[in-house]
Amino acid sequence: MDWGEGERMVIKMVESEAAPEFHYDKEHDILYIMAKEGEEEEFVEIAEGVNIELDAKGEIIGIEIFNASRRLPESYMKTHIRMKAEA
Repeated sequence: MDWGEGERMVIKMVESEAAPEFHYDKEHDILYIMAKEGEEEEFVEIAEGVNIELDAKGEIIGIEIFNASRRLPESYMKTHIRMKAEA
């Protein structure tokens, strides 16, 4: 998706009764936050190494954070994130 200068993106987050699921892939150092089930239609890089995945309706289905261990405190990663190998 190409956003020209001065253009803004509107992303819709759908309310859900279920809490988001957090998955961490230690081998690739990627944290994935799944907001809801769905098939990715496109993604938008909102910052270097941070992607928002959108479905066909433009609603957020997930967030990918690359190099997660460098972005989040180690104590948070150990306490709150389920490691892929342990899942």
